[in-house]
Formats: sequence, C-alpha cells, structure tokens
Amino acid sequence: MGSNAAASTVRQNSTTGAQPPKANTKGRRFSLLFRADDLPRPLSQPDNRSSHMRFLCGCLDYWPACFMSALALAGALTSFLVLKTSEDKSADNTFYQHAGDRATVLVWELQRVLGDLQIVTAYMAVSYDWREDYFREKFKNLTAGILERSPGTQGLTWVPMVSDPAERAMLEEQQARQLNLPSTPAQSRITSSGQSVRCIYYKDAAGANLCSPPTPVGGPWSVGGPGVPHAFFPVLFLEPVEDPSGLRSSNAAAIMYDLSSNAARNASISKAILQGSASATSRLLLVQETATQYGLIVFVPVFQSLPCSPAPSAPVCRTLAGLTDAVFRISDLVIKSQQGLAQASADIRGEQYLLDLGAALGADGHVGARVFHSDSDCASLGNYSAAWGVDELYASTNVSATAPGVRARLAMVLPAICRSAQERGDVGPLLVGHQPYSFSGVDSDGAFLVSSFMVADRRWLFIGHSTALSYRASLATAAPGAILAVGVLLAAVFFVGLATFIYKRRAMAALNVDLVREQLLTSRLLHNIFPHELVPRVVAGEKLIAQQYESASIIFSDIVGFTTFSSHVEPSDVVMTLNIMYDIFDDICTRTGVYKVETIGDGYMIAAGCPNVSPDSVVRAAETALLMRDAIPRVRSEIALQVAGISKSEYATQWAGSLNVRIGINTGPVFAGVAGKRNPRFHLFGDTVNTASRMESNGLPGQIQLSAATREALEAAAPGRYVMTERGDVDIKGKGLMTLHWLTGRIGTCLFPFASASSSSFSRLPCPSPTPAPRGRASGSAHTPSRGGSGPGPPTPLAAPPNRGGG
Repeated sequence: MGSNAAASTVRQNSTTGAQPPKANTKGRRFSLLFRADDLPRPLSQPDNRSSHMRFLCGCLDYWPACFMSALALAGALTSFLVLKTSEDKSADNTFYQHAGDRATVLVWELQRVLGDLQIVTAYMAVSYDWREDYFREKFKNLTAGILERSPGTQGLTWVPMVSDPAERAMLEEQQARQLNLPSTPAQSRITSSGQSVRCIYYKDAAGANLCSPPTPVGGPWSVGGPGVPHAFFPVLFLEPVEDPSGLRSSNAAAIMYDLSSNAARNASISKAILQGSASATSRLLLVQETATQYGLIVFVPVFQSLPCSPAPSAPVCRTLAGLTDAVFRISDLVIKSQQGLAQASADIRGEQYLLDLGAALGADGHVGARVFHSDSDCASLGNYSAAWGVDELYASTNVSATAPGVRARLAMVLPAICRSAQERGDVGPLLVGHQPYSFSGVDSDGAFLVSSFMVADRRWLFIGHSTALSYRASLATAAPGAILAVGVLLAAVFFVGLATFIYKRRAMAALNVDLVREQLLTSRLLHNIFPHELVPRVVAGEKLIAQQYESASIIFSDIVGFTTFSSHVEPSDVVMTLNIMYDIFDDICTRTGVYKVETIGDGYMIAAGCPNVSPDSVVRAAETALLMRDAIPRVRSEIALQVAGISKSEYATQWAGSLNVRIGINTGPVFAGVAGKRNPRFHLFGDTVNTASRMESNGLPGQIQLSAATREALEAAAPGRYVMTERGDVDIKGKGLMTLHWLTGRIGTCLFPFASASSSSFSRLPCPSPTPAPRGRASGSAHTPSRGGSGPGPPTPLAAPPNRGGG
C-alpha cells in the first residue's frame, strides 16, 4: 500500500526539521482532528485588549475591593468632616465664650464702678461739711473699698462748683496745706483755661432744671458779671492721690485742675448738670497721663437741699453743689477687668477693640455714628477713618488706639461685621437701647463677637476678632486625623485583602479554565481516538475493554497511485493532500453516523454498526461509500486549489487531475476492543475485517466492491434501492474464490446527501446517476487487480477483470 511510503515521508519531514512551504489557505481550512479556535481563551494567556479596556475590566473585576475601600474612605472622611466640623464649632463657641466673657467683665466693671459712684454721689448730697479739713479723710475712707474692688478705676473725685473768690482762695490754701503743696502762686491756684461758665444749673423743689445766666436764682453762690471771676469746677478730692500698691499711676497732677476749662470735659459737665444724670466724656488725655493711652471721665451732678435765699424762712431748693466723677485709663480698665478670667492662648484671645460710637441723641440711646446704619456703609467701611465719627478707645494690637495700623485693621474687620449685622437684623438692638446686646459670627477673615453697651450716656462697642480662625488650630485634637488615618488604613486593608482574595480567586479561575481547556483537549483527543461510548471506560482506567458485534459493515478505502505521487512532491504537500481528502471523508462519516476507525497512510478504515449498533448499519455503509466516491471530484478541485507544490511536478499534476480511490465493503461479525499499553487504540479484529481489506485491495479505481455477505445484507435491508452488479468469482488471498459485486449507485434521493457548496447543508439533493460497473470476467477465474501504478509515469486505467455474470 502507499501508506508506508507516506508514513516514511512524514517521518522524514519531522526528523529533518525542514519547514514546509506555505500552503495556499484560500477556501476552507481543514484539520485532521479539531480546531483550536473552538476552545475558550484561558485567562492565563496574554491579554491583547487596549490599556483603557484593561483598566476598565480590572476595575470591574476588583469592584468589591474598590467598593469596600471607597466605603471605608467615605466613612472615614464623613467621620472626619463631622468631627472636624464639631471641633470647629466647639472652637468657635470657645472663642465666643472667651470674647463674650471679656466684654461681660468690662460691662460689669463699668456698671459696678458707676453704681458705686452713685453711692458716693448720694453721700456727697448730704455732706454739707465737705469744706472742713477732716472731710478729706472721710472721703478717702468712703472710696477706699470701691477702689480696692475696682482696680481698673484710676480714681474717684469730688469736684465742687466754686464761684466765690474767697472760697476759691480758701480751697486753694486748704489743698496746699493738706497735700503739702508748695505755697507758690503757680501751684496753689486752681488751674484754669480762663473760660467762663455762664450758666449754673440746679433743680427746684419740683425737680425742674433751672438755669438763669448769668446769675442763678437762689443758692449760696453768686456769679459775677463781666470782669468778675467765673465759677470753677476744681478737682478737690481725688483718691488715690498716690497708690501705694502700684496698681495705678499718680493722680497728683490733676489736683485742683479746673475741669470746666477743657471743652470736652465742660461739655460733659454741662450735659450731666442739664439732664441731672451721669454723663461720660469722649476719649481724652488725662491731665495726669504720662503715657499714650486714652482716658475717660464720668460725671454725676450732686444736688444738695439748700435754702433758696439767705433768709432763714426761705424755701429749700435742690441746689447744685458740685460733681462726683470716676476717672479711667481705658487700657487699664480693659486689661484689669479681665484679670480674673481664666488665661487663654493668644489665638483664643484674638484681637480686641473698643470703640466709642458717640453720645446718645435721645432717650432711646441711639447714637449719631454712621457705622452699620445702611448697606452702603458696609462697603464703604473698607475706607474706615476718623471721618466716621467713631473714637477708637482701645486696641489690643497697639498701645495707641488711633495708630494707623489699628484703623487699617478695623477697615478689614468692620465690613464683615456690618454685613452680618444687616443679614441678621442686629443693627437696631446694636445701636439703639440701653441694654447690652451681643452677636457673633464667622466671616472670610475670621470669627468675631460684637457687644454693644452704654457707658453713662455714651454707646461703646466691644469687638473680639480672631484672624483666619487661628484659634481652631490651637484647640484642635488628634481625633479627626486619627479617625481619617484609621479609615485610610482600613480602606487599604480592605482593598489589599479583598484584592488579594479576588486575585487568587481569579488566578484559581484561570487555572480552572486552563484545566477545563486541557480536559476539553484531552476529551476531544480521546473522542477522536476512541468511540464516544468507550471514552468514560478508558478515562476510568478500565483494563479490559472488549466486545463482540454480530453484524458490522467494514469499509476500507485506498488512494490509487499515492505512493508514487508521494515521491514527486514535498512532505508538506503529501500531508496537505491527505488532510483535504480525510477532512471531507470525516464529514461524510459524521453525516452517515458511521465510525472512523483509523487512517494508515492513504488507507481509510470505517465501521458501520460498530461500536454504534443500528439495524441499518449496512445501509449507512453503502451510503458512506457512495458519498466518498461521489466526493472525489471535489477532492481533486480542493487539492488543485490548496496544494501549491503539485504544480512543480508534471506527474503530480496529472495524478491530482485523475485522483481516484478503491473502496471495499464486507459485512459480518467482528470483535472490538482497546488494545495497547502505549498509545492504546480502538481496534477491530476478525475475519470480517480481513475480508473487507481484501475487498478494497482487489477492487478497481473509482469502484465500490462488495462481498456476497454485504450484498445480501444490503438487499435485505433496502430491497431494490441500490444498483449492484455481480463482478464474478475472484481468487482472494487467504479466502479462495469469492463471488464479488460492484455497488454502482442508488435509486431515488440520497439518504445522507453531501452538499459540495456547504458542508453544513443537509438538504436532500438528487443522487448522481449510477456509475457503470466494469464488465466481469466470463469465467470464474480469479483476477487480482493492481493497487496502482508503481512506475514513474502517471497512473493508467486498469483493465477490468471478467465479470462472472456480465453487465
């Protein structure tokens, strides 16, 4: 057979390592066993997707890890923000509390001192002996307790109204004697600017204010006209003159100073006398001031019940006797009022400003300063200056409250406070009314607290401000950062843990896919090697697999002249030729439901009814043989189209154009089983197999030769369907004379049609006309035809042996 040469050629190609020429792949692709493209791609193979697609798929693959990490981060960030916001609010409240405490203690200090001043005023209203030498000591004792509990007060003063020149001289002499002042005229006289007090105010019995310039009605005082010395308001008693504790600076310079000689002081004195209540000066420099801080004096008029005229029986009038006043150095007042508070950091203390918005213009306490009055003021406050009618009393950022830097800072702070006051509706209570009013807020420049309150008849504004919320950093704790760090750590742990788990799971899945792929490959290989029914038994390791089949039809086919053809072409062309033919034959076997046993070189062995037992196995065998014979023209065209090396040899070209096969069929009992330790295969044994091989080897090209057993079985299974011609008796090696037959065709449509245009088409096609059978030998002598040409020339048709029955 030509199979040995083909096998030798294949072995030669594999051992020499020669690369076969590139075959023409136009048309259909053929494979001996299976197509690898049909298998799924394992995850372990290289991923040729784009980077964006790989990133997207990676995120989708690891979405549980990403989700849990994002959830942990979101929780940590939310907790951080909530805790940070809570801390910031707590820090804001701490700042508001500290700023509010400072404003409160300042208000309390002023209210307490002014309340104590009312006590002094009431005492002086009934002290008619204030001119006596001993009264100085009484006044000192009266004020000692007040000054002790009010360290922010610079001094308490008794200021009599003096208009009698004789009394003036007496008081000057008394002061010089009691205070050990030198007796020089310059130091013993009342210091005055020479301004006249043209009106002396007092109240009558009904409480009405009386003023009759230039001479008052009633009272012990007389006021001279032009050229007569006017009334003075000298500082007669001032405690302490010198403070041994060192808490206050010396007040000695203010003794006997005529307070009415200064416009600011005189205006406040006049207002106090006119309204009969306390009146505060605007900011001023005290006579005793040795530094640069501003001072303040609050005057309270003292009215004594005196006769309205010198006559003993004259009615009694409440007559102005003088003034009591409290003197403050504003910086000392602010700082010392806060000494009792808990110490706080500079960030929490922030900046402090004290502003004097002006004297009240009416009974409701409203002032004339334009600060905060309208929306336009808020924007223009960025140009804050002295023109706004506001006096800067104190600034914690500078010793001098009117320093340019202070006003520049206020120009930044006040607009935000103004806007907040406008939005909150706090302008009214901030600027009108006698009760203290406070509000707080946060602006772009920091946090602030504003407190408005009255000092006698003037409105003050306390501002506590923290630039850039710096106090928040000083009050911050490590808790928010720790929570955020823990959240980030948990997110990292979640991601690493879940990602590792997912990666391992995907790796295991990839291994499983590879394993399944290998199992699929193995399964396909096993199903290509063994019958489907026997694969589970082979895989299970069954040692002995054997079975007898009572009736099976065995088909052998062989390519005519293939051995000579193999010697004229390359090994790759040989394999390609076999691939083309066997691929078509494999499709035929699949369609007819027969089992391809094996191929040996150019030999092709098929079994019908084994291992798949069916009552029509002989019919399937006949249909398979006919379809194989009818497919030869297509095989020729496919070889000519795909095997490029054939054109290099004239013999190969002629052989391919006349390619043909011999087919033989025999029917009978067979033994089947898996034999062999190495490379085990499914084998068929028995005389039926040997006889089928003889049917092929003694056949003719293009013919299907049947044994008598096959002919009888086919007639019994499908009577009258197939055209069979008796060949006659042929001497078969090992069998002797056997009566053989040709299967030339069928009558009617094909049971298993083969569509040349598409291998997947199962539509019924008209069957080809029966092929004429060669005439049999007249006598019964045996005739053994040649297997094909063995010479170098192209194969020639063999003479048909005589047919016993003719035809």
